[in-house]
Amino acid sequence: MESFFAYTGQQGFQILRYLGGIGYLMLDILYFIFVAPFGSRKLKIRTGPIYTQMARVGYSSLGVVSVVLLFMGMVLALQMAYILKKFGVTEYVGA
Repeated sequence: MESFFAYTGQQGFQILRYLGGIGYLMLDILYFIFVAPFGSRKLKIRTGPIYTQMARVGYSSLGVVSVVLLFMGMVLALQMAYILKKFGVTEYVGA
C-alpha cells in the first residue's frame, strides 16, 4: 500500500513540476510580448545562434523533407489511381 501512495505522490509532483514549467513559460511569453519591447533598455539580439538555427531548420533538413515528400507523392498516386480508374484514365498515374 505504501508503494501505491509513493507512486501517486511522485506522479503528482511530476505533474505539478510540469505545470509550473508551463507557468514560467507563459510568464516569459507575456513579458516579452508586452513589457520588453517598450522597456527603457534595448534588448540585444544575438544573431549568430539565429543564423545557426535557420541553417539547421532549413538547409540541413532537405534530406528528410525530400524523403517525406517522396513517400507522400507515392501515397497520393496510389490513392488517385483508384479514383482515376473509374474514369478510365489510369495512364496518367505513374507505374
